[in-house]
Amino acid sequence: IRLAILDVLTDMGPQAAEAVPALALAMRQDMNRSRTEERHQDFRAAIALSHIGKPAVEVLRNLLTEESEGLRAEATAALGRIGPDASAALADLVRMLGDDSPRVRDDAAIAVGNMGIAAFAPLLTAIGKNASKASNSEANVNETSARAKAAAVRALGELLKQTAPEEPSEVQSVLESAVGDPDAEVRAQAVQAIVQSGLEDARVDELLIHSLQDTVESVSVAATNALATRAAMIRRTSTELAKLLRDSHDHAARQAAFLLHFLGDDGATLLLNASQHSDSRIEHIAHSLALIGQPIASRLTAHLDSSDPRLRQVAVLALGEMRPLPQDVVAKLAERLPSEDPQVQISILHALASLGNRATNAVDAVRELKNDPRDAVRLQVIDVLFSAAPKDAKLVSELTSMIGDTQPQVQERAIERITALGPIGVRAVDDVLPQLDSENDGVRRAAAAMLASFGRSAQAAVPQLIKHLHGDDLSWRLFVIAILGQFGETAQPARAELSQLIQDPAPDVRAAALQALANLQLDPSEIRGELYSALNDSEQAVVDV
Repeated sequence: IRLAILDVLTDMGPQAAEAVPALALAMRQDMNRSRTEERHQDFRAAIALSHIGKPAVEVLRNLLTEESEGLRAEATAALGRIGPDASAALADLVRMLGDDSPRVRDDAAIAVGNMGIAAFAPLLTAIGKNASKASNSEANVNETSARAKAAAVRALGELLKQTAPEEPSEVQSVLESAVGDPDAEVRAQAVQAIVQSGLEDARVDELLIHSLQDTVESVSVAATNALATRAAMIRRTSTELAKLLRDSHDHAARQAAFLLHFLGDDGATLLLNASQHSDSRIEHIAHSLALIGQPIASRLTAHLDSSDPRLRQVAVLALGEMRPLPQDVVAKLAERLPSEDPQVQISILHALASLGNRATNAVDAVRELKNDPRDAVRLQVIDVLFSAAPKDAKLVSELTSMIGDTQPQVQERAIERITALGPIGVRAVDDVLPQLDSENDGVRRAAAAMLASFGRSAQAAVPQLIKHLHGDDLSWRLFVIAILGQFGETAQPARAELSQLIQDPAPDVRAAALQALANLQLDPSEIRGELYSALNDSEQAVVDV
């Protein structure tokens, strides 16, 4: 009934002005309902007040001082919905830009942005004052003034979306200053505001390029989003963007490469030229070339025969990522694999691994490298064989042979891929069992997980796992307990050891042991004693289990 009344008052709009005090009271009063219901009622009451409009402004201004974050936010948003008719609250809303609550600050930024041309002067003043405070502080950035300034800059951006300023040069000057602010959030908001302003000249280009190189990625992303909507600006700044492909900050190079792909063939030229420099980011360049797609496929294919290994490398990676896959690419990559430059060879394997069963025709060439002395190559070989030939009869034996590799990372990858093969991987159980005693944590965890996945077929692992229930490595002990639980009925020989762990000093061990016991499919009467003991445990987590 209350919600129905709120609907009616909302529909009545200004004619419901007499209800303003009652609506404010409804927002302030606790109706002893659930928190969700209270929040929803506050929201609906605030909507009604915003539809009533100007007669509700003073009441909403008073709600801005409430202790409740929710009330402050709803009142702020309601004033914003009223728009210029709520201009009497403009100074209050500008003050809310410095509120402790991010939610209130966000709502205040939008609200001030809806106030029309009258909001420009207070906003520019607020941004200027906060800048002054920040520069006079001994700290790098005064936290309160920084967040208020960020909200004010965002509000300026919201305002610029709807209203043209009387003094655009003053607005641009303020935004230029904010782009160089010590606080990253202020810089990011300034970049967005510049785009919303519609300003477009050489100075704006310069500011956005500068922001792309920002050490904080959120600012760089804001600049990228700004440029991505303005093709003409990308073309004007393309030379500067190409330079960023060699930037020391990875995210700046990634954003620049992404933007250049919008230029199509011209962008491809810049990307390919940049790839020849030893300090350029090959992976980002290749991704952007792949985004350009089929129009440059033949051009990339021609670069497979380039004398420059970096050009060959970027062509390999781009062609492997391009969809739909250019014709005969797999055959061309397989043909070059045995004799290629080492780094290009790894890139070919990476590309083939991403193609799944479309790389089946390259499997024989890849197999020749499974004993390569380079760890990175052997890792890639595992991935290619697994993705390209998962049903190949030779695969299990090939992966099994790599379990004895000298490099733990290769061992771990081989075991993980055998696990992923499902039932046919059971042939590797005997070879994996010794890896439970590996000194490498990743290898022994992969081995334990694989053996548990085969259940009864790997029951020989249970006695070996029981030996690992005691030791100094708490994380490994907890992992082993959980793995025994995954074995289910097959791990019943571990019942006595797990029961002892119900008294372990570590509460995590007690809880894990109890959970594992529950998974062993024992008759409930067999673990009644353990359950009684656990119900009286001093740790609530154990009692919960």
